Parts: sequence; C-alpha cells; structure tokens
Amino acid sequence: SYRIRLKNGEYRWFYDFNQVIKNSSGEIKAIRGYMFDQTQLKESELILQKMNEELKLQTDIAQKANESKNQFLANMSHEMRTPMNAIIGLSELLVDTKIDEKQYDFIKKINTSSKLLLGIISDILNFSKIEAGNFDLDLKAFSLENLLSQLRAIFYQVENYKNIELYFYNKSGNPKIVFCDELRILQVLTNFISNALKFTNKGNITLKIELLEKTSANSAKIRFSVQDTGIGISEDDIPNLFKPFFQVDNSATRK
Repeated sequence: SYRIRLKNGEYRWFYDFNQVIKNSSGEIKAIRGYMFDQTQLKESELILQKMNEELKLQTDIAQKANESKNQFLANMSHEMRTPMNAIIGLSELLVDTKIDEKQYDFIKKINTSSKLLLGIISDILNFSKIEAGNFDLDLKAFSLENLLSQLRAIFYQVENYKNIELYFYNKSGNPKIVFCDELRILQVLTNFISNALKFTNKGNITLKIELLEKTSANSAKIRFSVQDTGIGISEDDIPNLFKPFFQVDNSATRK
C-alpha cells in the first residue's frame, strides 16, 4: 500500500493488484491492474493503533498508582502498629497495679479493643501485600488448644456486655500440634467471631475445630467453623461474600 496526495491536498491510501491472464497454452495474454482505495481501512488502523498506545499509557499510570497506594498502606500500617503496641503493653502493665474493680474493667476493655484494632491494621497491611503479590505465610508448629486460649483471652468479656454465650469446641481426635500459619488463622477466626458478635443480640456463638480427614501420615484436613444465632445472610448475598470490602448493608447504622 502507498499514500498519494491529491490535487486538493487530501491524502489517500491505495493498494495495487495485478491480475495475469493466460491463454490455454500458458502464454500471457493480458495483465490487468487494479487499484483499491484503502484510505478508510488505513485510517481505522491508525486510530486503533493510537487507542492501543493510549490504553497502554493509562494502564502504566494505573499500575504505578496502585503500587504507590500499596506502599502507602504498608507504611501507614507499620506506623500505626507502633503506638498500638504501646497502648496494649501499657494497659497490660496497668492491670497489675493497685486499681479498683471499675478501673480494672475499663483497662481490660481498652486492652481488648486495642488488640482488635491492631488486628484491623494487620488486615490492611495483609491486603496491600496480597495485591502486590508479596504475601508470605509464616509456617510453624503450634497447639490448637493454645489458639483457642488466645481467642478466649480476646473475647473473654463478651458475656459481660452482651446477652450471649460463646462456646469453643476442639473435638476429640483433632491433632494436638499442627504446622501452619497460626497468626493468619487467628486473624480469620477473630474476624469471623467479631462479625458474629456485631449481628447477634441473643443466643450463642460457637467455634468448632474438627478433623475432616487425614490425607497422609503427616497431613490432615481440618475445618474451622463459626456459627451464631444472629440475623444471618440472605441466599442472594452469599455469592458476594468473598469479594473484597463487600458488605450486605453499607449503611452506618446497619444492624
């Protein structure tokens, strides 16, 4: 294809095609030349090429903005963890001083709320790591019973301020020691139980740990489940549960 400038100054794209006509003996009888105006097609190709270049530019900009956001979240989370750890540590030291029962109750609530807030900060950091593809699991051996003890310590005051009972079941036959990421499991279960507390006004919340099957001599499939007597979730909203930041009710006064 080639471009020609017409007398009126306009540029047009053309494509030449020659057809060779032969007789029965194979001798060339004639050659016919054809000229096709490809201007519209060529202009469409140039427009498409420009759109692809613009799309690549916008994609690069979006990627850099996302990287900046993840870096900001990571830095912010680290900065917030330092004072939160100080609040938790000082509140635990204050519990051991001479205080009355009401002061003790206030301090323990500060300590519990601080730990929950620290968990939220950790979740923010984890989400930014996942988006950046830098999330690593910290695999180590730990006791399932010790995991439940930590959860009991976090939620030990539940029965004092809500008309519900909290049960923990580590079924018999479960492995005593497992090799996994204890902190991540603790975060997930803390989130599930906290969410159950938000939407359960009476009744109970139950955490069960049960062995489903031993897949080999050194590995097993274990199920952690949280059940509550709260309002529940409609069937239509269940498919959306694993979408990031999805909430069934986005209002500030959700119940």
